[in-house]
Amino acid sequence: MKLTTLFFCMVILQSCVIDSELLKFNFQQSETVLLDSDCDGIADSQDLRNGGNDAIDLNNDNLPDIVYLVDYATLNPAWKCGAPYQQKAYCCKKTISGFITICTYYSAFQAHINKGGYCGQCNESSCN
Repeated sequence: MKLTTLFFCMVILQSCVIDSELLKFNFQQSETVLLDSDCDGIADSQDLRNGGNDAIDLNNDNLPDIVYLVDYATLNPAWKCGAPYQQKAYCCKKTISGFITICTYYSAFQAHINKGGYCGQCNESSCN
């Protein structure tokens, strides 16, 4: 636990020290640290779906397309799958054991979003 926490501080925050007795974080500088664990440019505190790219807004309504559906024609082309006439797209579906990427009819997306899923492939936004 201590080694994992120490590594996290050194790599991500770069400005904290750990009290080895209590594992409390003491920041050396008074600055706000906004973590973005999926590297989509949106802080975790504002992330609607971790692993999904909340920064994509192709219809310019200031709402992330991964959970606020746009019409199929405006949908990110990288999310489309299947034959064009089928109007299918990738959906990151929430399951009991985690998340899986499926190719499903776009008309079914709202049901998946309501259950914690999002548009696009699972973990398409990552720090790798």
